Amino acid sequence: EAHDDQGLALRGTHRIGWDAQKKQFRSWIFDHSGAFAEGVWAAAEGTWVVKMTGVGVDGTPASATRRLHREGPERIVVDVTDRLVGSEELPDATIVMVRPPALPKVVSEAK
Repeated sequence: EAHDDQGLALRGTHRIGWDAQKKQFRSWIFDHSGAFAEGVWAAAEGTWVVKMTGVGVDGTPASATRRLHREGPERIVVDVTDRLVGSEELPDATIVMVRPPALPKVVSEAK
C-alpha cells in the first residue's frame, strides 16, 4: 500500500505493456479518484525513463518524468522530475518500492 505526503492511502492500477507498432513499452495509470496518465518507456544507462502525461480528476493536465532504477533484488527507486500540474511546477519527488516479504507458509499438523 502506498501513501501520499499527508499519509493518505493511494489506490489505483498501473498497467505496463509492449506496443508492437511503436516497438516500445507503454504504460497507463488509473487512480481511484478518476485521474489517469499514460507513459512511454525508454531504457537509458541502467535505468528506465518514463515520460508521463495525464489528466487530473478535475481535467487539469499533468506531466512528469520518472526514472526507475534497482537498488538490489527487492527494491526499486523512482525519481520523479519535471512535474507539472496545469501551469504549476511541483518539486521533485522520490518513491521507493519494496517487495513485501513472503507470507509464512501454514503447515498443517498431522493427526
